[in-house]
Amino acid sequence: MEGQPVVEFGGFRLDPGRRLLARIGGEVVSLTDKAFDALVYLVEHAGRLVTKDELLRSLWPATVVEENSLYVVISALRRALKDESGGERLIATVAGRGYQFVGDVRPAAAPASGPAPQLEALPAGAPLPAQPTGKRSWSLPAVLAAIGVLAIAVFVVVKNQRGEPARDHSGPLRTLAVLPFKPLTAADRNESLELGMTETLITGLNGGNLSVTPLSSVRRYAGIEQDGLAAGRALGVQAVLEGHIQRAGNQLRVSARLLDVSDGRQLWAQRYDERFTDIFSVQDAIAERVRAALTVELAGRPSIALRRYTENAEAYQQFANGRYHTLRLALPEALAHFEQAVALDPGFALAYAGIAEIHSMRGVFGVVAPRDTYPQALQAVEKALEIAPDLGEAYASLGHIKVQYEHDWPGAMRAYRRAIELNPNYSQSHLFLGLHLAMRGRFDEGIAELRVAQALEPAHPISSALIGMVLVYQRRYDAAIEQLESTLEMNPAFPTTNTYLALAWLRRGDYDEALDYLERSSSFAPGSGAYRGQIHALAGRRDLATQELERLLASSKERYVPAYDIATIHAALGNVDETFRWLERAFEERSQLIHWLPWDAVFDGIRADARYAPLYARLPAALESALDEQ
Repeated sequence: MEGQPVVEFGGFRLDPGRRLLARIGGEVVSLTDKAFDALVYLVEHAGRLVTKDELLRSLWPATVVEENSLYVVISALRRALKDESGGERLIATVAGRGYQFVGDVRPAAAPASGPAPQLEALPAGAPLPAQPTGKRSWSLPAVLAAIGVLAIAVFVVVKNQRGEPARDHSGPLRTLAVLPFKPLTAADRNESLELGMTETLITGLNGGNLSVTPLSSVRRYAGIEQDGLAAGRALGVQAVLEGHIQRAGNQLRVSARLLDVSDGRQLWAQRYDERFTDIFSVQDAIAERVRAALTVELAGRPSIALRRYTENAEAYQQFANGRYHTLRLALPEALAHFEQAVALDPGFALAYAGIAEIHSMRGVFGVVAPRDTYPQALQAVEKALEIAPDLGEAYASLGHIKVQYEHDWPGAMRAYRRAIELNPNYSQSHLFLGLHLAMRGRFDEGIAELRVAQALEPAHPISSALIGMVLVYQRRYDAAIEQLESTLEMNPAFPTTNTYLALAWLRRGDYDEALDYLERSSSFAPGSGAYRGQIHALAGRRDLATQELERLLASSKERYVPAYDIATIHAALGNVDETFRWLERAFEERSQLIHWLPWDAVFDGIRADARYAPLYARLPAALESALDEQ
């Protein structure tokens, strides 16, 4: 980048030759190497669409990486250029195609000066920055400085990911991806067992000084022909564990091997032929050998058995089936498999937690009325905790039930804190806590918790989409749209992103754009059944809004329609009395979105009404205000 001119844009000055980005008259902005290279490329081609393929080739010229790696880089760059409180938008997204630098680029008035740039900590699970591929001439002081910066960066990354003191990174390998186990042939495919084996090993191996990539990030590498080393490079890990699994009746064959990503060297390999009932001993043996191969200080110690909650192999298979269908949002199928698991082993705590999760999800998505599903969820989670009192996943579900159904805000906070204490790496606990904090008006804290969940499961778009939703309720509509557009790039197939984009444009007042995103949406999200009616009402198309209202009321005779949804359309139409009548019903039936009443802009027209204050007093936001006044 030597010889490239120093330029300014917005409130920033960019010096490519010195690899320096600074605020004009202010401090240096920390960027990773890849984020800096992406910025230089975009600025160099300012005003022109830079496709994702073009940017991928520029940043990783000799390596094939997933688009998610580019998403991580652009997200980090956007956070550095524009904090969430506002400011000029410099990088525009062209949906499905790429990015465009839209800032006003101008020559710098004087050469940039200031301290050398520092690396920022990467989100947990993000690919480690690759070294620049161009040849450079390094002086001894520069080499020493680079080594020092790298050491600091490694310290920060490890500390942030594990919450522990960093160790010498030149020692044992400590970042690992367990790739989905594969069938020997396509005809032998048993996806639930393959993912179950993978998830069990990930859960058991993650912790201590070993950081294991979450299941959401490795699921896309389940193809039979997937190259494990290429997957490891794309995931930014030092080692990969890959294997095959085949079940024929009561016989089980598992082969596994551990590879060093840097040179392709095989660190360990083994094949197991056992009865299916011995799948647990196979998992224990694999975990022991992987830890011994990766972590020198554990070598020679006694076997480290994975923690499990059943000894019944068939119950485990049913649980694995349930998890597989949960990830696909096939709720009836998931529930049936979890119930079969506890029928085979009544002491299977994790399966009870799965039952609780499915019942809660049915309530959240409005599949059934809350009264018809949350009591079953509570019964299942209580059974799970009776069997395993230290099961963090169960406490997370308990907190969710207390928020959504029991309206027990202090109890929910205790449950969430306990869940995180028991299992700080369970992303769902942070996700639930983040939403609850936002419901109470503590938006910044809520978004911070959602970002923790996102860092723990970087390839799973749900946390990213929910951050966008929270930003809508915080009325930061431009930030919400940018967040959701990034989520769409991350996973175009994720079903609710377009739905939340419709909400963001609706609240921003662009009704045609909102309707366009609603048409693109392929799934139902909480509250989205009323978006079309709100759009028509607020756009002045009262006849169409009334038709939507009548359609929902007719549907409510055959299926559950949340009272909150009906209330939002009445509010958009200005039907004040009907709005309060349906809001009262929403409290009675525990409509899932009732907690967002203080922040939902569609209800701004009723807040001065004397009937609003008693409703507000029944919500967690009112509790928060009362605590603040004490």
